[in-house]
Amino acid sequence: MIQITEHIQKLRIVQLFEAARRFEEEGQEPFGVRINYDKLNQKHPQFLPDYDFSTVDDPDGLYRFVEHQDQYYSWYTEDNYEHLGDELFCLHPFTAKDFEPGKPWLDYPILYDRIEYSSYGNNLAITSRFYREEQVIHCENHTVLIDFWNNHWYRSEIQFSILEADLVLERHEDRNGNNWIIAHQLTNNQLVETKLDTVEKLAAYVRAGGNFSEDQEMDLIHDLDHLEAAQYLIEEVNPLLLEYFSERLRDDENLIELATAFCDDAFAFASDRIKDDPVFIAHLISTLPALSVPKLYESLRPELKAQTTVAVRALAKDFDGTWKCLTPEMKEKIKEMLNLITQEGSPICHLRWVDVRNFPPAFQEQVVEAMREQAEEVGLYDAFPYITHHMDTSGVVYYFGHQELTEEDRANLPQFYTNIQCVSFDHGGILALEHSCSQAYRVCTFLGDPLFDDLLHDAEFHLDGSITVRPNNVEKGWYTRYRLQLPLLQETDRAGFDNDLYGIPSVGPRDQLVCMDGGRVVENVFNPMSCQNSLAYRHDSEKAIEVVRTWPCAFSQLSAELKSNPLIHQSLLDGLIARRESLSPWIRVYSTIRLQDHFDRSQLIDLVQKKQLEPDTFPYALEFDVLEAFAASGAYLNAKIEHFFMNCSEDQWIKLVGLNGRFINILPERLKTEGMYKIAANTYLDSLSDAPKALRTNIEFARSIVSKHPNAILYFEDIATDHEELNAAWVAFQKWLKTDDDLPF
Repeated sequence: MIQITEHIQKLRIVQLFEAARRFEEEGQEPFGVRINYDKLNQKHPQFLPDYDFSTVDDPDGLYRFVEHQDQYYSWYTEDNYEHLGDELFCLHPFTAKDFEPGKPWLDYPILYDRIEYSSYGNNLAITSRFYREEQVIHCENHTVLIDFWNNHWYRSEIQFSILEADLVLERHEDRNGNNWIIAHQLTNNQLVETKLDTVEKLAAYVRAGGNFSEDQEMDLIHDLDHLEAAQYLIEEVNPLLLEYFSERLRDDENLIELATAFCDDAFAFASDRIKDDPVFIAHLISTLPALSVPKLYESLRPELKAQTTVAVRALAKDFDGTWKCLTPEMKEKIKEMLNLITQEGSPICHLRWVDVRNFPPAFQEQVVEAMREQAEEVGLYDAFPYITHHMDTSGVVYYFGHQELTEEDRANLPQFYTNIQCVSFDHGGILALEHSCSQAYRVCTFLGDPLFDDLLHDAEFHLDGSITVRPNNVEKGWYTRYRLQLPLLQETDRAGFDNDLYGIPSVGPRDQLVCMDGGRVVENVFNPMSCQNSLAYRHDSEKAIEVVRTWPCAFSQLSAELKSNPLIHQSLLDGLIARRESLSPWIRVYSTIRLQDHFDRSQLIDLVQKKQLEPDTFPYALEFDVLEAFAASGAYLNAKIEHFFMNCSEDQWIKLVGLNGRFINILPERLKTEGMYKIAANTYLDSLSDAPKALRTNIEFARSIVSKHPNAILYFEDIATDHEELNAAWVAFQKWLKTDDDLPF
């Protein structure tokens, strides 16, 4: 840093004159510094050519003269010479003698307003002079690698930045739109223009703030032909940059799949060969889970839309969205295909649908009134406004019948339902249909026969053929499971408020219905989970192995032979473990799956600790280490496995309760001591809610708990004010409960 003195100010004006002269000698405009030499020689004769400041009786006047030569821009920012600020910089180390007066002006080191040294140890520096001249200099040999004068007449500006050891970025902008970004690579002490064609260069550019959102940035990657660099841009920056890659890369199927996985719109920049390949497009639809299928299908060329292969895959992924995009001819083809497959043994479904908004207003009003009456019959009076809203916004209702609904049916309207809650093709097909836009469901067969006399608040279909429901009559239990053997229902289990019926897998989205034109409802044989015809993997072990790993519910659709295939069992178990789901529900349903054929004992104990296996499905002897692992997992208990712990010794119970305080709930009464409740409270404070009243009113016991767990004072509310220490905890707890939110309750 060089402090500003009168001598330094004079040196500064000399170096400005020299810079202007250099540009004049090269026949270039000195970019904003235009000196009227005639007037200068009149005002300050003999000053030039040797910069004799002794002939200048008014140095400030000289500065002002130079400043006023350019009325649009001045390198001055304040009056006189204060624009120089307080400091200037020199490229190399210097001493005071380097700037002592007496030397020829041209022998002094160059002064800079700013110097930015490279942090990569490559002897490069970016310098700025007079707030206009930008240079990249090799410090070791004083070579100017790039220089540029910012032309403020055109509002032009250039900036250099060092991105990495051998990469320099040049960014230029002016008000006439003459903008560019150029990358230079340091090669043999020269800066050579280069593309950002490697991952290292791109990463350096992105770290420096580049994001390829400006048009001029695209010149840096135009016709990119480096695969790893292209993958980096797709994954880390923007998949739509695929547009600027070489034809070879835009014809790379793996790269197109990668880009389309990140953004649907990227597919538009694939090569013409790929966009005309129905097999690859069908593969994309099947493989990419987040792909907007209707959007992709709509963008295809007409000849591809006419191919059944692509349409079938698209329908399998998103039937409703794709169906709207199909041509009438393609819809007829798909209907014929669905009808043929339905005739091969799929359940017959008499459910139909209709959009009531397609009817005249008078008939619409009659339907709405009929739906209100149907809601009133079952006591759903609060549903009236929801029915009105549903009919205004959706207008779709479901009903059972052999024919389409017409205006001639106004005198005998069917029972209407507002949504399909869940579907199972098992037992000839069963449905749970929403009644009157409410959480009230009618469970019935595909033919329309009700399985329950009453409406239900919840309904779930399971892979073992059972149904879990929540009756509207609480006396029948919060949740009840029924074994379905049509036409009879057999009650098997009941549960409390929590739906704890021992974890039998539900059908989930395995089976779906399709609403086609003309009010038809048919089974979606194009299984949405595997994105291929469900019949295709029922008897094919290789396809089954692939499908069940991703969609476990598909296991229930396999043939009896494949359900006994150990390789398919391994695929199912691997998929469940990868998604951190429990294996126990599947073992309870399918006795053919033998865990001991796939895991050793230590591996199974590890699954117990990860909450992925419960003791009732552990295939080896239930020694205490298994029970201990289950307790350590923090898993909840249920009646199906509680009896495994009943033969534990007192020492073992102490370990179990210490690992999981919930075990106090099944602890034998003789062991529910004060000490055991203290142990349980360490991991499960709510165990105190079931403690004997004598304990919950014992001040010493309360103090011992609250001293470790202050919020446990909640369980000693009756004696909270009976002791100074407990009262303090109670007051603190009340403050903790308060909130600053202005809630309406």
